[in-house]
Amino acid sequence: MRLRFLFSGLFLSLASCSPTPPGPNVVLISVDSLRQDHLGLYGRVAEFAPDIPVSPFVDAVGDAGAVFDCAWSSTSWTLPSHMALMTGMSDRWHGVETDHFALDPLRKTMAEAFQEEGYQTAGFYSGPYLDSRYGFSRGFQEYRYTVSAESLVGLPEVRTGSEAVISSPTVADAGIQFLEEHQENPFFLFLHFFDAHFDYVPDEAQPGLAKVFDPNYAGDYDGHGWYTDPQVRSPKPPYSRRIGERDLAHIRALYDAEIHWVDIHIGRVLQKLEDLGLRENTILAFVGDHGDEFFEHDSIGHSTTLYSEVAKIPFYLQGPGIPSGKRFSEVVRIYDMAPTLLDYAGLSPLADAEGISLQPLMKGKTDPRPGALSRVYVAHEDKPFNLRDAWRDARFTVLRVMTPTFENGFLELSAYVYPPIQSPYLVFDRQTDPGEHQPLAPQDPRFQEAVQRFSRDFRVSEAGYAKLLHSAPEDCYADALSSGQSAALAELGYVQGEDSVERPPFLPSFPTPALP
Repeated sequence: MRLRFLFSGLFLSLASCSPTPPGPNVVLISVDSLRQDHLGLYGRVAEFAPDIPVSPFVDAVGDAGAVFDCAWSSTSWTLPSHMALMTGMSDRWHGVETDHFALDPLRKTMAEAFQEEGYQTAGFYSGPYLDSRYGFSRGFQEYRYTVSAESLVGLPEVRTGSEAVISSPTVADAGIQFLEEHQENPFFLFLHFFDAHFDYVPDEAQPGLAKVFDPNYAGDYDGHGWYTDPQVRSPKPPYSRRIGERDLAHIRALYDAEIHWVDIHIGRVLQKLEDLGLRENTILAFVGDHGDEFFEHDSIGHSTTLYSEVAKIPFYLQGPGIPSGKRFSEVVRIYDMAPTLLDYAGLSPLADAEGISLQPLMKGKTDPRPGALSRVYVAHEDKPFNLRDAWRDARFTVLRVMTPTFENGFLELSAYVYPPIQSPYLVFDRQTDPGEHQPLAPQDPRFQEAVQRFSRDFRVSEAGYAKLLHSAPEDCYADALSSGQSAALAELGYVQGEDSVERPPFLPSFPTPALP
């Protein structure tokens, strides 16, 4: 069975001869909740529909460009990961790690850098955590949430209120309209697609799409309420899995179907670039902000752990000056994207960026790269929160958890000790354990080597952070969420148990790792 939209000829020859802009255009596309291993470019074959490619249009971009196989997010949820994307800073540096904070006025975004150099700038987003209240609109001449009431006029298939909102068509429409209106001058266009986020309900987008990706499924799960369904897992900690393997495989198929739906609409934007004669002079950048868990480590969703299924992301570029058809195994971070795009556009770097341009790497420079740092604040029912961080280089993973105590009004952090190994660190060698399931013993020389590398990179990052200037705290608070915004976040699962958005209104730092 084939879908009529799979072979719609989105990559035809140029249909017009619009003048070439004087500088390279930049189109940055992020897809929310997108695991790296669910894209065809990274080897995904749909389990029950192997003849239907999950992501043919975005795969084509990667095939013609540079693909990074060891790319990592700064966290496992949308708000801080996108701020890392836009600022070139890890979460520790940019500071927007909870709903209470907005970007420090002293920081500069990638969009501001493009705008200052005369670029036309626009951003169209479809997830509530990219709201301008956090500072994302800085530098964009137009920055718009595409599922506003005005944008839904004439789209009866799009549902609002407490249920899912299908937003990929409106994001693509906004991007296409921008391209049609800004052909003559270089532009920076940011598009954020949200439809791959749970709930996994592809039939709400394209009737029959679920059946296409799992034609023989006879069970009861339809993707609605995935994160809160007590038949999927127990409703309160300690969580335990209740869903069977065949039903779980169906959920993964629904996830693939939603990715496919997003891919279709990204393809529409790519086709418009072709039709307008802009493709050859446009840098295309594609990235995921984090992934989703399907019980690989006894959890589902995201924002609670930092294992590879939520931290490893797709990351690739295509365009003028970027090598074609080449893959890189070196570690890269989501906060390397902004420095890279500004570098390829020939613009000055962000003065405070922690990330590093990937252009030297793509030109053959093989100097060692720093590891990827990530962290997340996680709320618990029995504790106010804990703080988890992770570090990865091209081989090793180090994870740890810090738990808070309050003594005489002061916050103290102590490392959680993992009972099986009596260590504050979980260390994995991904050469032999790519899924991060077999922690190394502290006596293993690889364990000691990994923690030493982690400590080195952590100390370098902290030293850089110490040099940053900071505004007064009151200048970095975000506006309070409205009741409607809070309700929308609740519908997305961000106020359930460990995923509470009520993260602390302060930002304690992690202690420097102790050497083994």
